[in-house]
Amino acid sequence: MKLSWICFFIPFVHSFLHVKPHVKMVPIFAKQTPICDTVKYPFYPNDCNIYRSLLQLKYKADPIFRKSSAILRLIRAENVPPAIVLFLAGGWTSAASWKNMRSPQFLVSGLITLMVLSASMIINDLFDIEIDKTNYPSRPLVTGEITKNEAFAYYIALLGASDVLSFFFLPKHMQYVVHMIIFLVSVYTPYLKPIPFIKNLVCASIISFSVFFAGAASSGFILTPLSQILSRFIFLGSLQSELLLDMRDYKGDLANSIKTVPVLYGLSKTHLIATTILYTNIFANAFHIMSIYGMRFGLYFIGICYSLFLDMEKIVEYDYSRKSILIAVKKTIAPMILVIAYLCMLRSYII
Repeated sequence: MKLSWICFFIPFVHSFLHVKPHVKMVPIFAKQTPICDTVKYPFYPNDCNIYRSLLQLKYKADPIFRKSSAILRLIRAENVPPAIVLFLAGGWTSAASWKNMRSPQFLVSGLITLMVLSASMIINDLFDIEIDKTNYPSRPLVTGEITKNEAFAYYIALLGASDVLSFFFLPKHMQYVVHMIIFLVSVYTPYLKPIPFIKNLVCASIISFSVFFAGAASSGFILTPLSQILSRFIFLGSLQSELLLDMRDYKGDLANSIKTVPVLYGLSKTHLIATTILYTNIFANAFHIMSIYGMRFGLYFIGICYSLFLDMEKIVEYDYSRKSILIAVKKTIAPMILVIAYLCMLRSYII
């Protein structure tokens, strides 16, 4: 009974965050005058300048701090916590056993996942230096904080360490999986990324790979229905996000003659494709849940994801602006976490 009330309130409390107020307010995407264009902190201008000076002094006085910060930005360290959560959820929906998830095989598999993810970020930046000068001029390779040789050495070290760990801690069948994903990461940027939509599919596959790999590490390739739902949700959700990110980079890609779906077919058609993927993702997984646990739990799933529909509508409302797309991508994190928690809860308490 308590579980039913919790599941009942989650989607509606989450959807209340999107209710429009009756009073007139400034649109969230309206152009705002920042307090200070140097540092994104709620300080007064003088405080911003002081903070910037102190930060620059820290960088000059501590080269280790400067290099460490650049490396973290190179591997996009902000992606590590979501990857850990996704890996743990993949293991739990497959085995639901803390004993299996504390085994050396599972822990090493998680470490390999993070290293391969970091290596993919490095190789992407190595091939996209010229493009990043337009789209992301603050990237470490563009600013010169990290040289090409250093980045390539980090890339080789991460993939080499992944291969060595798999050899000593993982069984043969999982070593083959590691070799396959290393090969895919290596050929993705130079060969597959220039191909429209194929690159989106491959990138979404690499992201959702962590769920499959976690299930293999915890239960030996036994994919439960919930692990299948989680894998499908992450794959289609990542595919939708990749299309939105291509829409965000539309101007830079057009200037550099990069063939992406938005460049070839326009922003409106790309948005339509992304919206179709979103609806397919939500309702296919909802019907799968209904077939296992009943209609009520499928409707709860739709309620949790309801805000995603609203965010996609916002993009059209604000004429496909870069800011509206960025906000829509960032706001996918909360529903994703709720869905992961919901599926893990189903795996734990409902037989």
